[in-house]
Amino acid sequence: MALALGAACSNAPSKGDGGADAGKGCAKTADCPAGEVCAIPDAGGPLACIGCRTNGECGPTQLCDAQRQCAFRPGWGDQCALNADCGAGQLCDQGLCVAAGQATLCQRNNCAAGQRCNLQNQVCEQDLGCTSDGQCLAAQVCNLGTLSCVPRCDLADAGAVCTPGQSCVQSRCVDCTADGGCGPGLACDLVSGTCTAPGLCFTDASCPAGTVCNPATNTCVTAIVPCTSNDGCARGQICDAVRGKCLSAVCQPDQFSPNQTAAQAAPIAVGTTYTNLTLCGPTDQDWYAVALLSGDRIQVTISTDVTGCGYSFDAQLRDDAGTILADGPNLSLAGVAPATASYYLRMTDGDPSCLYSFSTLVSHGQPCPPNPLGDLTSQAKAAVLDGGSVGPLYLCAGQTDWFAVTGAGAGFTATLGCDPSQGPLGLAALWPDGGAIAQSNDGNPLQTVTVPPLGLDPIYLTVSGAGQTNAFTLALGPGPKPAADAGVDGGTDGGSLGTP
Repeated sequence: MALALGAACSNAPSKGDGGADAGKGCAKTADCPAGEVCAIPDAGGPLACIGCRTNGECGPTQLCDAQRQCAFRPGWGDQCALNADCGAGQLCDQGLCVAAGQATLCQRNNCAAGQRCNLQNQVCEQDLGCTSDGQCLAAQVCNLGTLSCVPRCDLADAGAVCTPGQSCVQSRCVDCTADGGCGPGLACDLVSGTCTAPGLCFTDASCPAGTVCNPATNTCVTAIVPCTSNDGCARGQICDAVRGKCLSAVCQPDQFSPNQTAAQAAPIAVGTTYTNLTLCGPTDQDWYAVALLSGDRIQVTISTDVTGCGYSFDAQLRDDAGTILADGPNLSLAGVAPATASYYLRMTDGDPSCLYSFSTLVSHGQPCPPNPLGDLTSQAKAAVLDGGSVGPLYLCAGQTDWFAVTGAGAGFTATLGCDPSQGPLGLAALWPDGGAIAQSNDGNPLQTVTVPPLGLDPIYLTVSGAGQTNAFTLALGPGPKPAADAGVDGGTDGGSLGTP
C-alpha cells in the first residue's frame, strides 16, 4: 500500500526515471554521487544510482527537489554534528554552525511546537520525527508511517492503551491491518496502520520530488524554495541565509522585555547562557541584575549575528549607584565586584535590530577589606585630610577613593605609597569641579603630585586603580614656595597643572 500511496501523490517528472539514464551499480546510497540514491530503477533491474523519486528515498534531513536530487531541507546542513565541530562562539544547530545567539538552547522544555531538543547539542531543532524506537521514551514506540512516537501497547491488554476499534500490532495501536478494515474508498496503509484515501500523505516521505506533506490537509504540496537573499522574501521580511528561511524584518521583544532600565533589570544566574535576545535600535537598552560577592570576578562573553549587528555592541558592568565598573565594547567584559551586592549588566547596540546571546562566568576572589575611613567612593563621601598621613587604606577593585584636603590654599604635596605588584595605582589632584590640577600614574611604589598655592579650599585627591584590590598610604607635606608665575607647572612625575 505504500506504493499505492506514493503513486496517488506522485507528480514526479519522467526525466531521469532510472531507465536508460540509470547510473552505475551500487549497494547503498553512500556509493552514489551526491544527490542521487541507490534504488531499483523504474524499468527494473539491479540497484543503481538514480535520481530520487520520493522524499522517502532521501535522508531524514533531506527532501527530493524538483530536479530529483536529494538536497538538505531549509535550515539543515552537514557542517557539523556536535557543538565541538564549530568555532568559538558557535553552536551546531540542525547541522549548521551558527552564532550562539541564533540558536535556542533547551531550557525547561522551552522548545516551540514543531521542535524538539537535540540532547547532544542542547539546542531546539525542527522535529523531523523518529526513525527508530530508540528515539522514543521507554513507554513508546516509533510509528514509521507517521514518524511519530506513540504509546507502546501490550497484546494481552490492548484496551489499556488503544482506543475502541484499534488493535495492538507490533507493540503499537493500529486502525487497520488490511483494506477490509477500512470504509468504502479507503485503503489500509500498512506502514502507518491507518486508513487512507488516494492523494493523502502522513509524512514528507510519502510525497514525490519537489513536494512536501502539508500536515493540516495531509496532501502533498509544492516545497518552499529556501531563500538566499532578501529578494526571495515577502515585503516586511528578511532572509536568514544560513537557514534559508524568511523572518520578520521587525525587531521583536525578547523573553526578558521590558528590561530597558535598571529598575526593570532581569535577574540572571551566573554560569548560564541566555539566547535569542534582541536590541531594537540605538536607543534600546537591555539591563540584567546579577548578585556578586566582594572580590568576585565576572567574565561576560557576548555573541551576535555579525551580519546584522555587533560592530557597535557595548556591554557595561555597573553598581547600584550607576557607576561604570567595567566597559566591554568588543563583545567581552571583565570586572570585579568591590562589595557584596547586586550589580547590573547593560547592553546596547547602534543597529536597528540586533540578535544576541551572552554567558557569564564568575570566579571568587579575595574580598576587599573595609576601609578604616569608611566609604570613599564619591566626591560627596571624600575623607577630610588636614595634614599628616593615613593608611593603610584599601582601594577595592573598580573603585576610586576620594579625599578633601583642607587648608590647601598655600599649596601642598601628596605622596601615594602602594605595592604595584597588587595592581598599579594612580594619584590625581582635582579642582572642586573635577578638573585635573596634577596627576601621576607611572606605576611606581611612591608617587607624588605637587599642588601650588591656588587660594582654594578644599582641593580634592583621588586614588584609582586598574581593577584590583590594593592597599595604600597617603601622606601630605608642605607645598612649594609661591611662584612668581602662576602658570608654573606644579606637578611632578609627569603631572600637569590645569586651570579652573
